[in-house]
Amino acid sequence: MLFDISHFVCRLLANMYHESNFDHLPNQSNIYGITCIKGLSTQHNTVLVGSAKGKIFACEYRNKLSDVRSLSREVSFTYIPGKCSIISIDSFSCAARGLVIGVTFCNETDESFFNIYCNYGDDVMPGQEWSLDNVAQNCRSFALDFVPYQLMHCKARCPVSQLQSSVFVLLGGEQRFHVFAQRKNDVVFSEVKAQEYFSELTATDSIPTYLEIKAVDDAQRITAIGCDDGLILAYLVNAETNSVCASWKIQHDSPVVQIMLYERCISCDSTASQHEAPALREMAKHDICIVSAREDTVLYRNLLTDGFDNPLVLAGSSNYDCVTCCALVANSNTGSHEILVGTYGQKLLAYDITSLNAKAYECISPAWRREFAHPLLKIKLLDIAGDGVDEMVVITTKGVHILQPDMNNLLKICREELSKLAVNSAKTTKT
Repeated sequence: MLFDISHFVCRLLANMYHESNFDHLPNQSNIYGITCIKGLSTQHNTVLVGSAKGKIFACEYRNKLSDVRSLSREVSFTYIPGKCSIISIDSFSCAARGLVIGVTFCNETDESFFNIYCNYGDDVMPGQEWSLDNVAQNCRSFALDFVPYQLMHCKARCPVSQLQSSVFVLLGGEQRFHVFAQRKNDVVFSEVKAQEYFSELTATDSIPTYLEIKAVDDAQRITAIGCDDGLILAYLVNAETNSVCASWKIQHDSPVVQIMLYERCISCDSTASQHEAPALREMAKHDICIVSAREDTVLYRNLLTDGFDNPLVLAGSSNYDCVTCCALVANSNTGSHEILVGTYGQKLLAYDITSLNAKAYECISPAWRREFAHPLLKIKLLDIAGDGVDEMVVITTKGVHILQPDMNNLLKICREELSKLAVNSAKTTKT
């Protein structure tokens, strides 16, 4: 039996996290204005935050004496006016060209633009394709005839070559989706019809405000769409044929601000039958968390088998002004799960859903909560300090908070678990 340290990091309580760093940002961002870049030229991760004043900040951190220290700075991106308002930002890694960053913004005359940054030339020196400062100087700009909302990316099959390529998907203030795909040499982007890559992204009667796409396996994907009137649509799609296999929908009462799809460890689900067919057990893993602005967050379990008929209400999540974001603290080996919910009322709420009956209609209260000095916009769990342990990154209207697990408590838990493993190993050897 292997010792899994990440499980114990997941189970630390609120008072076992300490704030190791707060990086003040001079301008406020929004729920679409944050992206994480994983491991550029080093093992450290970077958080990019776009502000309402046309500036983009790179928040980087280094581990020092069991604490983290900020190396944050403003990054100068070309073709972004100083007085514009940055609306959304996203990034991904491209095998042929390195780092790719997308930025949408509106200028003073309310014109909207979508800039895509990457190394477009073929004479890039080794390492420069991952240099943030170098990438920020190489831009292709698209004028938009709508106000942009969320910007996200995913892998999709090219309808001609059937090869996987990265595409940007852009949501705007209208009832349709905009897809920008790499067309030539894995670098030149152009807008294509959304249905060419995603048959499920058809025109809607509502304005889409959040989109989440997750691969089930190489042949299937789940697509979930949230709208400004509370409508939620979900699809199971055959990625090879680009055809919809199943669909579900439900109506909430307020705008959807985030959707989170994740897989639950079925082996730790007490209600999962060991005699079920493998395909059914595999499908039962997928849950969907819906964050609506003015109502309690709801977790719908077993989406692919139950649709929206198996809800779990995270009670009290709407008690602190608007709900703005959520995140998952999970370990697939042990089945431990916590849902973190952020609010504009400055509260972070944690819901322990590890031992809940997956087939019951339930309503649960927070296991713990933490208060911040400013409204929360986004929560990320990632190893931003490069020390092998995930930090909790909380973005508020005033800056970026880095919360680290208390290492003394973590060490104590590790010692206790190692002792248990040693005892169990000795018993097994004797028998």
